[in-house]
Amino acid sequence: MRLPGDSQRRGLVLTAATTHPPKALMTERSLGATPYEVLGVDAGASTEELRRAYRRRLRESHPDVGGDPELFHEVQTAWEQVGTPAHRARYDRVNRPGGAAAGGPGSNGSRPSGPASARTSGTGPQAAGWSQAGGASGTGGAARTGGTSRTAGSSGTGGVYGGGGPVWTAGSSRGSTNVPSRARTYGHPGGWSRERYLTLLREWVGRGVAIDDPYAPDLVARAPREIQHALADALAEERTARTLGDLSSAFTVWNDVATGAGSGGWARDADAPATDPAKIDHVVLGPTGLWAIQSEDWGAPVTARRGDLVSTGFPAGEHPMAALERRAKVAKSWRTRFDALLVVLPDDALAEDADWVLVRRRGTPRLAVRARGLARLITGGHPAVPRPSEEAMFALRPQLRSAIRFV
Repeated sequence: MRLPGDSQRRGLVLTAATTHPPKALMTERSLGATPYEVLGVDAGASTEELRRAYRRRLRESHPDVGGDPELFHEVQTAWEQVGTPAHRARYDRVNRPGGAAAGGPGSNGSRPSGPASARTSGTGPQAAGWSQAGGASGTGGAARTGGTSRTAGSSGTGGVYGGGGPVWTAGSSRGSTNVPSRARTYGHPGGWSRERYLTLLREWVGRGVAIDDPYAPDLVARAPREIQHALADALAEERTARTLGDLSSAFTVWNDVATGAGSGGWARDADAPATDPAKIDHVVLGPTGLWAIQSEDWGAPVTARRGDLVSTGFPAGEHPMAALERRAKVAKSWRTRFDALLVVLPDDALAEDADWVLVRRRGTPRLAVRARGLARLITGGHPAVPRPSEEAMFALRPQLRSAIRFV
């Protein structure tokens, strides 16, 4: 087991948007407008014109006067990119035609752009524009060779497609010095599981006994398996949240989502059952669908069998995919439904050769993925997972933001 680091609490991540009125805003935002378009000025505007436009757009979009909170944040992000002469010169050099590494309007937003030969490596989409991500249309994901992921199915119209649609990445143009726009994230990933770990640890050590360092390696190594699993789960959730937070601004992520009343008691009650807590680790909404995601580390190989996952590391009677599907019924109270159920596993835990596997196609698709393939699966989608229309996705986002509760 790896030693834990500090759990990370992510706030809102700002994105680039558009100058269109609210009715057109959501569709245009997904295409990745330039900072100049966000502020409503020509790219050749003077410094004073830029400043006046920023102040005007800030007043128009301010939530206190009925403006769009998302547009308000995006106006501020646009100003950060071009508001000072130094930042503006850097942005223009990289992104405008004739610059050192012009990337077009999609180079710093969520719009896929660039050649189909663009590559990604590691666990997240970091290359420019189109990512060679996605997965084969069968039960397995894309195999990795030499750090480069290959896809099945490319579009004849330019770009690489995964699961029947474009791959949405957060990458900047190659050589860009701009910070890519990233997913909005909410909640405290891993916090509930860490609290559960500390509750179980205190009960095991003995009430009233001082614990100098609850994460000391020798203490963790001596702890019972249930306690080790609680900590491993917290680390897995934090790792997944970092990957999801690096997706493009087309995605929104909620962490530690409550699925039942009184769900907080599980973390503080040492006698509560170890399995099936009343939460979903991560809820992700984006162009590839609405995903219910569970991060797990059972410390043993996992394989797909008869529509679920099996492992010698499971507690008795555990059926993780079926349990996730039961918890996912909370979406009915949000007036929607999930498009896919996904369990994220450590890289060495999935017995299958592929980076991800379709566990069951019938009903709501069930999938399992290695941590290294998570970003490619979510950004590329899967053939078994239906993609929402842009209109449906952007209508659902504020609906979920109002309805989702945290543990």
